[in-house]
Amino acid sequence: MSPNTERHYRVHYPRRERPTRRVGFEAWEVIDLSETGVLCRQPEGPVRPNVGPGVRGVIHFHRRIAIPILGVVVRSEAHRGGSWHVGTRFSRAGIPFAAIFDEQRYLHSRYPCW
Repeated sequence: MSPNTERHYRVHYPRRERPTRRVGFEAWEVIDLSETGVLCRQPEGPVRPNVGPGVRGVIHFHRRIAIPILGVVVRSEAHRGGSWHVGTRFSRAGIPFAAIFDEQRYLHSRYPCW
């Protein structure tokens, strides 16, 4: 686990282990997450995601755990290949610390050097 400036632990995912954030029929890869926010990779698209609008969705973890989220887009950056990295800060509840800890333990069991 690595601390960030918000005093929350952030889980960074290897590409093959990334959970998905689903909004309607769209599925976005989760790059990293904490109790208070998530950074996702939006599939390729010509339109830059707007900062400011509220979003809701569900994060689906590999172990068949799904956690609903509600938040606000706080950043949007172009990434290579035409995709976007979109940061969302949760406005309620967010991801429970127990779920963050379970994810970190899962990753360490599969990738001891990660």
